Amino acid sequence: MKLKTPENRELSPYTGWTRDHWEEVFLDLMVGCLKYSTPAKSMIFYPRNKGSFYDRRTDGMEGFTRMLWMVGPYLLHRNSAVATIGGKKVDLAAHIKEGILVGTDPKAGDDYWGDIRTRHQTIVESAALAFFLFISRRHIWDRMSKGEQDQVASWLQGIIGKEPYKGNWALFKVLVNAGLKALGREYSSFEISAYLDYMVKFYSGNGWYSDGEGPCYEYYNAWTIHPYFYLWMMMDATSRLDLIPAIRQRTREFIDTLKYFFAANGVHVPFGRSLTYRMAAVSIFPIAEMFGVSPIAPGQSRRICSGNLKYFVEHGAIADHHMPLGFHGEYLPLPEAYSSSQSPYWGAKAWWTLLLPPDHPFWTSREEPSEVEKHSYIVPIPGAGIIVQGDRETGHVMLYLNKSRDWAKKKYSNLSFSSHFGFDVTFINDTFNYDGGVCASEDGKQFIHRMYPNHILTQDHFTASYQMPFLLPSGERDPSTRIYTTTFVKDDYHLRIHKVVAHRNFQLFDGGMALGYDSGTPVIKSGKGWEYCRVGAKVSFIKNVYGFNGQIPAKGFQGNPEGNNMMHRFSVVPALRYRGDSIDGRVFVSLVVANLKGSSPDELNRLVKSCEVDGDLVHLAFHDGEEAWIQVGTCTDLFLRVRGTQVCGRIPCARRDPQGMWHIVYEDGSVVEF
Repeated sequence: MKLKTPENRELSPYTGWTRDHWEEVFLDLMVGCLKYSTPAKSMIFYPRNKGSFYDRRTDGMEGFTRMLWMVGPYLLHRNSAVATIGGKKVDLAAHIKEGILVGTDPKAGDDYWGDIRTRHQTIVESAALAFFLFISRRHIWDRMSKGEQDQVASWLQGIIGKEPYKGNWALFKVLVNAGLKALGREYSSFEISAYLDYMVKFYSGNGWYSDGEGPCYEYYNAWTIHPYFYLWMMMDATSRLDLIPAIRQRTREFIDTLKYFFAANGVHVPFGRSLTYRMAAVSIFPIAEMFGVSPIAPGQSRRICSGNLKYFVEHGAIADHHMPLGFHGEYLPLPEAYSSSQSPYWGAKAWWTLLLPPDHPFWTSREEPSEVEKHSYIVPIPGAGIIVQGDRETGHVMLYLNKSRDWAKKKYSNLSFSSHFGFDVTFINDTFNYDGGVCASEDGKQFIHRMYPNHILTQDHFTASYQMPFLLPSGERDPSTRIYTTTFVKDDYHLRIHKVVAHRNFQLFDGGMALGYDSGTPVIKSGKGWEYCRVGAKVSFIKNVYGFNGQIPAKGFQGNPEGNNMMHRFSVVPALRYRGDSIDGRVFVSLVVANLKGSSPDELNRLVKSCEVDGDLVHLAFHDGEEAWIQVGTCTDLFLRVRGTQVCGRIPCARRDPQGMWHIVYEDGSVVEF
């Protein structure tokens, strides 16, 4: 979509965007919300009308309730609910009130949303309704008759006693009960307290919660777990005052890591499930501003939020006044089976920015640069098993994931993810592509991905885990075959170090980053031990540093470069392979580069000066004088000579940087610097 609001580069030197831009995009989306509403107004069905694994009425309800996440904030600071939408005056309050009353009326036939049920999407969507009724109370709830209020409250009360799925669903129960309490209706104080206690137990450190027992770490922290604690506080802060100090401190720590996930072009590094929620990744920033817990300047918060929404507006995420399923434009291989054509409106949570009044510093402060616009960085997040790497020169951000388990394979199984390259997600001939990760294969055609990593340690520039790729007849993982993987992150590239312990033979594939592109023809080159591909300045490169005996020139998945990548129309992937008589006990080292610098193969081949492997110990020397000692697999006592003094201990990783500073990571996660 093209915006009419002029840019303001004085206030917003990085994006040009102001609050007026947010409102213009909101009003454009509302054109679609009204256009695709059912005659009874209780449901919305967007084009394509892909259904979820729930029923049609649930999908339609989702369209209606997810719209409320942005309408509520829009109405909060307005005396009138009348807005100009598509050139016409529309009473939003009247339209939405009518839809709510139909949707919660069991006598409304096919327009009724259905009762709230155990482990059902109605639990999720009821939370949006409860918070909306609270935040827009003077426009909607207060203008309902007592009988109408009774009907709506009775529908919401249907959640009491219904069991949610494990993980973030617990907070939907909290919000509905808190909303009922705030509206003066019967609620369950037990459920508020019990489900808060359930969710806080998944706190893992560094501001991150696991989404259930997984463990699993992704953007649900940003668009559900952290913000829902604050929505609860808005409606019911008095019932569990004991939890609030820790919640506030954890949010500070979370934002202090999340701020690194955004590239200079505004996009966050895509990984994890529900990527079609897009701009919802910025939801926590305005909430943190609202509650005074943001550790970053308001100008940087707005730069991140506006940059992210602007990115999606410019990359096809809004078409014909609605958000299609996909990440950029419509791309149906991306969403999960639980997603319908209405699901992308979880992204409406980004408009929580409008909860902040126009005179809030979030809107009036001058934009400040995002982290990658200020400096390059390598940031470990030990609690989540993540390392984030940013390159100031190009604004590119990479993410390394080593602790998350989830059934949505490719969205967690990769070792590395990129803000610009995307990754392949198509499932063809019963397999996914090997881009961005290490895969076992018995036939060289079916790739077994790292679905259940067992995290070992993440600290400094080092993150390690192991996987058990094969299953026993019982269906449990076979512990006799393990692939240990350490990722060592340096500058704007990384090395992967694998150790295989196996009682069976198989092939090992190490995939470079998928080179995603939308036009042009990639330059593809091969040399002894390395594979290279480039489109414009975008380069994907992988090199055998040690152990591999085969290589695969960059190519499209199953021979077809089109339609596999979640960000781009085309993609090709270079890779390394080991195929031999016995893989047990072997160590493999690869150099993986994905950059936006147009680097030549000669430049990239010079990055690693030498590699020595002695059992489980790998010694790497780099072009700039840095050295690293890494133990893969079993960690035993390591003896190092540091500035004339012998250092000994269980040290999975030690490095001496180009300035001569030593960084020693111990098995317990402590880091000592000399």
